Amino acid sequence: MHDEIRAARAALTQTVEPLDGEAVALIREVGPVDALRVIRRELPAPIGYERAVVRWGGWRPLPEPEALLARAAEYGGGFIIPEDLGWPEGFAELGTAAPIGLWYSGDIEALREPAMTGAVIGSRDATAYGLTVGADVANALRKNGYTVCSGLAYGIEGHALATALHTGSTGLPAVGVAATGIDRTYPSGNADLVAQLRETGLILSELAPGLAPTRSRLIARNRLIAALAGVVCLVEASPRSASLETARIADRLSRRVLGVPGPLYSLTSSGVHALLSDGTAECLTGTHDVVTTLHDGTE
Repeated sequence: MHDEIRAARAALTQTVEPLDGEAVALIREVGPVDALRVIRRELPAPIGYERAVVRWGGWRPLPEPEALLARAAEYGGGFIIPEDLGWPEGFAELGTAAPIGLWYSGDIEALREPAMTGAVIGSRDATAYGLTVGADVANALRKNGYTVCSGLAYGIEGHALATALHTGSTGLPAVGVAATGIDRTYPSGNADLVAQLRETGLILSELAPGLAPTRSRLIARNRLIAALAGVVCLVEASPRSASLETARIADRLSRRVLGVPGPLYSLTSSGVHALLSDGTAECLTGTHDVVTTLHDGTE
C-alpha cells in the first residue's frame, strides 16, 4: 500500500501545481491514491471538485509514476512522501501549504532538521559586499557543523551554496531547493553548482522530473526554503525581491530572520532595511549571530 501511495503522489506532483488548495483538499478528503484516480476519471469527482478535475486533466498528459521514479533514479535520487519516516519535520508547520511529495538528487538520508540548518538568501543582482557577507555567513555555518540551505539562483544564494560545498566540516554541506524537476538545471549558468550538489550535497524539489521553471513555481519554492531552516539570513534584497517573501514566510513560521544592513542609499539593501524597520528581521551584527541563533535553539 505504501508503494501505491508513493506512486500516486509522484504522479500528482506532475499533474498538480504547487500551492493548489483544491488539490490539497481533495488529497486530504479521499487520499492520494483515489485523488489520482479522480483526476484520471477512473472515479467520479466528489461534489465541488468537478471543475477542478477538468483543469487538472486538461493541460498536461497524465504521467506514469514508474517513469518519473526511474528518471529520478538516473540522477542519483528518488522521491519521499509525508508517510515516510524521513519526511522533513519543518514541513508540518506549513499545514495545507506542505508539498505533496519531495523529489531529491543526492543523499536524502543526510537531510537535517531545521535546528541544524541555516538559510542564506538574497538578491540575484548582488553587490561585491553582499557576496562577501553571504559567503562569510555560509562559511561560519559550515565551520560550526550546520547545513546551508538556499535556492539555486544567481547572486547571493548560489554563491552561498558554492561556499558551503567547499568549506570542510561534518554533516550535509548544502541543500539547494529547485523550482524545476531535479533533472533540469536552472539557471543554466549554475550547471557546475548543480553537479556538485548532486555529488556531495542535496537538491530538493516538489516538482516532478522534466518540469520547467515558471514564475509561480519560483515563488512557491520560497516556503520550502523557509520551512527547512531554523534561521534565515537575508543578505541583500531590493523592494521587489522574492527573497523578502521568503523572509516573511520564515517569520510566520516562527523562524528567526536576520537581516544584513547595507549602505543607506543602496537599492539592493533597501528591502532588508524595510524588514529591519518593521521588526520582521533582526539586525545581523556579525556572522556569529547566525551560529548563535541556531545553537540557542538546540539548547
